[in-house]
Amino acid sequence: MPNRILKETICTSENLNSLDPEVEVFFYRLIVTCDDYGIFFANTSILRAKCFPLRIDKIKDKDIEKWIGVLIDSNLIFLYEYEGRQYLKLSKWERHQQVRATKSKYPTPDMEGAQIISRDNNGNQLISNVPVFVSVSDSSNRIRNRDKGEESGETTPYSELQEIFNRVCVSFGKVQKMSNSRKGKVKTRWLEIKTIETFEEICNKMESSNFLRGDNPRKWKATFDWLFENDNNLVKVIEGNYDNKQEGRANGYERDQGISGEDGGSVKKPKYQVHNMYEDEDI
Repeated sequence: MPNRILKETICTSENLNSLDPEVEVFFYRLIVTCDDYGIFFANTSILRAKCFPLRIDKIKDKDIEKWIGVLIDSNLIFLYEYEGRQYLKLSKWERHQQVRATKSKYPTPDMEGAQIISRDNNGNQLISNVPVFVSVSDSSNRIRNRDKGEESGETTPYSELQEIFNRVCVSFGKVQKMSNSRKGKVKTRWLEIKTIETFEEICNKMESSNFLRGDNPRKWKATFDWLFENDNNLVKVIEGNYDNKQEGRANGYERDQGISGEDGGSVKKPKYQVHNMYEDEDI
């Protein structure tokens, strides 16, 4: 098994810091257990024997099952099923590890017939009909191109963007497939987004926006494609144009304290014209 890379940022990662110590230890052992593509069996007995060979009498299958659930909820891993067998994949593997092998030892999430396994509010597993589109060839290219400018947007993490949108923007339609036309628009906008953290913030803004979720005169609702259609839509979300208006700014108006009306009181100045909110929408 090749050596793995651990970066100093693990010490300041809020995601890792939220884990209990035993879960964090399990996560690190997963890192050195998975193959070159961050994939391994999701069977609890196999994981227990492989990750804790000297503690097999102390660590139970139920412990592994519990820790897997925590890592899924923390977006550090995800599960998928292929031909009746479950596998796990570390979510951000390609961003931190080097790929040496030409192909994975295990079936990959981008294979036809692979299905993501999600969890309901009670922790029960649900097999979705929506496949996980993580291209192994894309992963290899991203690793090879990392030194050429991943931060500048020369590579595009399509699968991560899809996963984040589907997870955060629960009020919107799920992205079922990254078609070539979609990838073209996403790639262009990624040059402006630049980081996964920024995109997750954008998704949180969308999910929090009453307007984008359909609370508007035309009952229009935003979509993944609308977000990436042009730079105007993306910038408006980032700049807070669709944020819910606070008290004193209801219905798109805010008080202008420097102007007096005929009744001696302050007048209301339009914050935006309603039709302008739709100008870039494809409806």
